[in-house]
Amino acid sequence: GRCSEPMYFGVCARLWRAGLRRAEQLTDQVVREASLLLAEAWKGTGRLRQVGKIFPAFVVSVALHAALFLVDDWWSKQAAPGQLWVDVAELISTYHTHARSMHAADVTRLRIGALDDALRHRVRAHYPTALQVVLAERITATDQGAANFHDALSYAFLSAFQELVEELNALNADFVPIQGTLISLLRYGSFPEGRLSRGKRDVVDNDAEVMVILGKETDLGAALQQLSLALERRGWPPCYIPHARKGICFSLRHAVPCKIELYFVARDEDSGLIFAERSCTLASGLCEYHPVFPFQQWSGQMPSDVIYPMTRCRVGSGGWHRVLCPHRPLEFLRGWNHGEYRDQSLVVDSPHADRGWCAGLHACPRATIHVRDRCWTLSAASEPCAATCGALGLSFAYSRAEEAEPMVPKLLGAQPRRAQQAWMPLECYVAEEDRFHTAIPPSEASPEVFSQWTLGGDPAVWGKWAFPGCRLSCPCALPDDGAARPAVAGQDSGGGACLALPVLSKDRDRSDERNIRLQREGIVREDLRLLAGYARGLHKQGFASFHAHLREAACARRIAHILAGDPLAGLSRMD
Repeated sequence: GRCSEPMYFGVCARLWRAGLRRAEQLTDQVVREASLLLAEAWKGTGRLRQVGKIFPAFVVSVALHAALFLVDDWWSKQAAPGQLWVDVAELISTYHTHARSMHAADVTRLRIGALDDALRHRVRAHYPTALQVVLAERITATDQGAANFHDALSYAFLSAFQELVEELNALNADFVPIQGTLISLLRYGSFPEGRLSRGKRDVVDNDAEVMVILGKETDLGAALQQLSLALERRGWPPCYIPHARKGICFSLRHAVPCKIELYFVARDEDSGLIFAERSCTLASGLCEYHPVFPFQQWSGQMPSDVIYPMTRCRVGSGGWHRVLCPHRPLEFLRGWNHGEYRDQSLVVDSPHADRGWCAGLHACPRATIHVRDRCWTLSAASEPCAATCGALGLSFAYSRAEEAEPMVPKLLGAQPRRAQQAWMPLECYVAEEDRFHTAIPPSEASPEVFSQWTLGGDPAVWGKWAFPGCRLSCPCALPDDGAARPAVAGQDSGGGACLALPVLSKDRDRSDERNIRLQREGIVREDLRLLAGYARGLHKQGFASFHAHLREAACARRIAHILAGDPLAGLSRMD
């Protein structure tokens, strides 16, 4: 009983350490009984918090031993006492309260790390199911018919995402929003929904998704555990790993819980690659990259410059809320999970649409965009355009990208940091420095220096030109209708999807009145004006957006169909 008196706190802490050294197992009966007696005495006298402030590791060790004892005792019985999980939660909460105050060495000496693992192991088998039951009960108990329900839901989701971002930043983690979350931020600068005309709402995502980029030697489990503890201090339940490379967290502290999906990948800075899985041979140092989710499009090895250097996305209306986003977000989305988002929102020609700008758009391979009767694409670094076009089954056909409307930002889906003076007849993008040169007319190329490329003034010879480190904006000729061309992995005809405009995917909640109304009414002229305004505003504020993408062929085609009187063009359906 004296351990509840402040003058004996230090003596009891030393006795506890000595007792742990003698005990060989976490389940030592003497230690268990002592932990339960101490925990109950501190709780009964209101001393639990006071002891924790002076000897945080001592209190946490005692509390976790007592919690483990209660859980193991429950397993041996037919039913759990009504107060059991309340008591266990209170004991475990001491860990979250004092985690930052403990010395790292005490985590091992006082068996705190081992106790944490043991408790997680005990409940892991039942935890996901129990969590789903709690979620269902919470949602069922919520008045979904209330006038402000959807506003409350969106606020809760946005708040949860902002808390996640804050904790990941505090851990100095590299991460980017992905999938629907990224689309929502690029389209509206907010999450999870955006406002359209006449009270319509575009619910872009039902949960939040983030890709966490680890160092090549970082352990996934340790990384998720750090994040889970940080979120638990905010009142979230523990995160868990349903399968390799994925973590799940729920913001149960909010009125309407948000599900957070975390995908863990690795970055090898030496090779300039981001990957999900690879096998390396120690002797040779060579690695084989496995084309698994989500990098199938890149054969399992996505170039780092798709993500780095990162750009900024806005998160909500408050200007200080922001999150780092992929350097080339459109290229990232188009390649994600074998082109998952490329297959959305494809639009077929309409007899009411303007045929002038529609001609040839469907003929361009998906990796290209149609501008001025050419299929434009970026070459690989140091590769000539003739080879790039040939790999798509097309031929090089020179067309100058106007200096006032360069192609590089459109092909990247983002504005590079620096636009430099016109240099050669083809635009050159240097990924390592995120800069590009605009193009000059072929006739202005210096014959003294570039005579081999300007013989006879024929611009076609520029298809063979390349420069070290340059990714060229390549104009390829439109193929003849019906002409056979080789299949290219991850590409097909159609010009790609317009991600800047809403799409009703099968992942959407079919019972959500907002989705039902959007599917019924579609997109109209006023919605297009709002979406263009969102993109323009984000772009002017320096945030990533769909500002350039809205001018690409896929979006231009869909916009024309909408303006011609088809509000459902490219919208798709939830069923």
